[in-house]
Amino acid sequence: MEGRRVKRLVIALFVIFLMVAIRIFTNAFDSKRLLQHEEVPAFDGTVYDCKGHVLAAELLEYVAYFDKGYFTNTIKDERKRKRIEKELVNLGVSPEVYKKTPFPVIMRSSSLSDLVSSIPPDVYKFTSISKGSRRTLINDESLKLILNPMNGVMAFYKPELSKKEKGYKTLNALTKEVLEFVPPVNGNDLYLTLDAQLQKDVSTILYEGIKKYNARGGIIIVMETRTGAIKAAVNAYDWNFAAQGYFEPGSSIKPIIYAIALEEGLVSTSTVFDCEGSIQPLKDSTVTIHDIEKHGKINLFEALARSCNVASIKISKKIVEQLGEERFYWWLRRFGFGERSGVEILKETRGNLPPPERWRRITFAFMAIGQGIGVSAFQLIRAFNAVVNDGLLVTPHFLDHILDSSGKIKKPSFPVKRVVSSRTSALLRRMLKMVVDEGTGRKARVKGVAVAGKTGTAQKAGEKGGYEPGKHYSVFLGFFPYENPAYTVLVMLDEPSPEFLGGDVAAPIFKKVVEAIVESSKDSKGKMRLIKGVVPDLRGLTVKDVVAICDILGLEVNTIGRGKAVHQEPEAGEIFRVPIRINVFFSYEGDGREDIDAGG
Repeated sequence: MEGRRVKRLVIALFVIFLMVAIRIFTNAFDSKRLLQHEEVPAFDGTVYDCKGHVLAAELLEYVAYFDKGYFTNTIKDERKRKRIEKELVNLGVSPEVYKKTPFPVIMRSSSLSDLVSSIPPDVYKFTSISKGSRRTLINDESLKLILNPMNGVMAFYKPELSKKEKGYKTLNALTKEVLEFVPPVNGNDLYLTLDAQLQKDVSTILYEGIKKYNARGGIIIVMETRTGAIKAAVNAYDWNFAAQGYFEPGSSIKPIIYAIALEEGLVSTSTVFDCEGSIQPLKDSTVTIHDIEKHGKINLFEALARSCNVASIKISKKIVEQLGEERFYWWLRRFGFGERSGVEILKETRGNLPPPERWRRITFAFMAIGQGIGVSAFQLIRAFNAVVNDGLLVTPHFLDHILDSSGKIKKPSFPVKRVVSSRTSALLRRMLKMVVDEGTGRKARVKGVAVAGKTGTAQKAGEKGGYEPGKHYSVFLGFFPYENPAYTVLVMLDEPSPEFLGGDVAAPIFKKVVEAIVESSKDSKGKMRLIKGVVPDLRGLTVKDVVAICDILGLEVNTIGRGKAVHQEPEAGEIFRVPIRINVFFSYEGDGREDIDAGG
């Protein structure tokens, strides 16, 4: 009897133990089954201009792929297969791509619902959708080379921009409650010195100039004189000729030649030259270099103002005879020729500055008028800028600061060095003012703005040596305001015709650039363009306009009030990678009272 009771007790305990174990196992299974894990993608950093306008951003993208293997194994009916394949063609999948690719891309979209609704049901059965991202360059043609992800600014700063680490979140599969969230670590944001609106305006000016003068191409660079910050850089070529190519500077190099001689005490304001209209640099040479006209007796100021070749060659000869070719070469290197300017473009050229051992006895004469030396646009504006910037050589650059994912600002520093004295720089500024007031740069004059600069006309070197007849580079280097230089500008036109002199072609374009800069400074706020993935500035708009704009950008909008928009959440310029809701608050414009509907 006692044994039977013990046996029943053991069985009962075993049953209880079994039930508890099953319950524990079931709960564990259910909890696991109820958990949903989702990966949260990280994104590359966003690129902004100096006014906070988005230039490039990586946005969320959904990609629909067609599973050709599954389709082939499933659909055996030839007519049905042909019909579905025709639907793929209608969706934009070319027969060539379909034939070669096991998973051809059907379409991409930032909206999952738009993507799904656009794919016919017969095709959707064999479709896989993945979540990814795409880099969007939010700009016009004028910025494409600067932002080129292969060798432009974005490539230069790729380690900073690149996404760091994906995040994830754990949800309750039934309630969708977020139980755990680990945010992704995105790439750092870049804030550039560029002004996108000025860039666009300068681009228009350059292309109008190219058309007017039948030019092959051209470059305009606008740089802050004191800092080297690039505000606009337009390159009318299909490669970045401004940083990766070089040309002979012609007479635009003369301010540098004059600065060297002044700094070394070889000339002064009382120096006088006698120009007969041509010069034979070496008595035992048959080489003769001509001027456009016979200048007669002229002083240092007049010689630069009238771009006298004879005077520049005589100055260059003094440098070589009294200091030597090595010292002359040292000075040219000091101004940055023969070395990279430091601008953030990959594969930047060093230009072409031959060392003294490769010079001929007459090289000094050609150097004096900008021949036999190849400079990039960034090298040239950098060297010229040192002449007017109190003698300081700054580094041309596009980056203003970096904002990392934690909100910390990193401000870069760029090399600066003194090249010539403040006194020499001040004297050259006065001389360059005379170039515009009385000399070859008169067409650069701007009403109400004191500008200064130097013209340059360079023969174009041929591929097989020598110069190509009738082909020139037309150059103008200038700065303003004269009293306190804020901007330095380079203009270069490639093979203009029939006019080709720097003073006739490049100087008038410089004038238009200055006018554009002055005009842009009046509207420091600028205008926000409508860009997919970027919250627009809706302030000042009516309810109707706000709704229309949000509809265009795929934003869900909640309007509060009537009249004109006065506030919005989130703020303008914020990147959104998934569809979001934006709240816009309006202020009733009337007698100052709230817009209350009294009814009846």
